[in-house]
Amino acid sequence: VLKSFYEWLEEKEIVDTNPVKYGIKKNKSTGNKHLKKKFLYGQIHNFEIDKNIITSKLKYKEKRNHLKWYTAHEIQNILNAFSHRRDKVIFRLLIETGMRIGECLGLHLKHYDFHEGILHLEKNKDNPNEATIKSKERKLYISNSLNDELLDYIRFDRTTVDLQSSDLIFLNYKGKHIGKALGRRNYLKILKKAAKRAGYNPEE
Repeated sequence: VLKSFYEWLEEKEIVDTNPVKYGIKKNKSTGNKHLKKKFLYGQIHNFEIDKNIITSKLKYKEKRNHLKWYTAHEIQNILNAFSHRRDKVIFRLLIETGMRIGECLGLHLKHYDFHEGILHLEKNKDNPNEATIKSKERKLYISNSLNDELLDYIRFDRTTVDLQSSDLIFLNYKGKHIGKALGRRNYLKILKKAAKRAGYNPEE
């Protein structure tokens, strides 16, 4: 990266010489000469370059902050805007436990202990929706009200769409993918629509 940067400076005539040099190595068996590929081989000399000249040529892309802190009022408004209990349960799981969306959508029925209100987050790379945990395996304890709502979703709502005997907890309700695992993109679309119905900017 540094070598390419200096090549760009040299091309723009901001510096006269590229200080990142690569040596030449001779192959003893063939006699051919090759450039050494060792990273930053050689020496970077000190050049007195006006920093303003260099930095003025660089373009920075503004980073977007994807963190969102919800107030209790916003949370309730979004929950009220969801059309299905499944989507409310997922949103509450994300808010109340802090789990990632991929961890949530990768939950299997065997990961849920409804007697104790415990979710076991375990790695599973074979999930059809490619949702799994990317951090440490762990246990999450959920509140009694969330436990009751999750259990009601599984007993009633989920049963009506589980056409393929899936082991994943969260399934699609309709369309050609009915009964299949709910994907992350699909849920994010649902969340944005709910936020818009609640009167918020879904892009924020």
